[in-house]
Amino acid sequence: MNQVALYSLTLWYGLKSKLTYRLSSVFELLGKFLEIFAQILIWVALLGSGARFDTTLSQMVTYLILTRVVSTLFATQAGNEISDKIDDGSIANDFVRPLNFKLYLLCNDLGNNFFKVLVVFLPIGVLAGLRYGFLLPQTAAQGAAFLVSLAFGALLTFYYSYILGLLSFWLIKNPFLRWHFRNVEQIFSGQFFPIWLYPAWLSAITEFLPFRYFTYEPLAIYLGKTPVSEIPRVLLIQAFWLVALYAVERILWRRACKKVLVQGG
Repeated sequence: MNQVALYSLTLWYGLKSKLTYRLSSVFELLGKFLEIFAQILIWVALLGSGARFDTTLSQMVTYLILTRVVSTLFATQAGNEISDKIDDGSIANDFVRPLNFKLYLLCNDLGNNFFKVLVVFLPIGVLAGLRYGFLLPQTAAQGAAFLVSLAFGALLTFYYSYILGLLSFWLIKNPFLRWHFRNVEQIFSGQFFPIWLYPAWLSAITEFLPFRYFTYEPLAIYLGKTPVSEIPRVLLIQAFWLVALYAVERILWRRACKKVLVQGG
């Protein structure tokens, strides 16, 4: 129970740290409001011009809103934080804390992200949904599969960032973190455009990478873009990637601990 209380406090302090900067949150709300509605207006113009896409305006609005909510809720700074801690040497303190380092980073991320979702994206989502329409899962089973897939996607996102962060034990100045997340992950995870709109060759490439299973596949299940018969396959692939990333993380963590001991000794 003491451990649960400690992790709960970590989550709360992550949330509380965002409450300190209220003015910054107001400006972030305005910026995201303009950004999301600009994207919606682009799709209103495209679909209203007679251009043929395998989607409807309600689907695109729902996808845009949920993509932002989900990607924000499960965004993680674990990789950057590990890299910074290694750079300034404070990582040594985390080896003696009475907390699991990985769970500490996860709870801190969730605390920060809950604030952004509640204060920034929830009001925007409600306004956009009221103006342009917001879709719900067609069946309860579809909604349940979405939640399971979403949980897998959240863990995949965290473990992937965590692994990139652990590479900083060897690279020190890790060049992959910010560049990789700004470019590779966002493109292949469908955060800019739904993968169902990608050309066939690019969509085929995403099948062999873990990124589409972070956010796109849960949302495709939610919107009914994934046939019911394909949902078990998607969940199995997500489980496979989760086991693979967990195994890689364990190997890197054990070697990182030895490296710190050697350097500190």
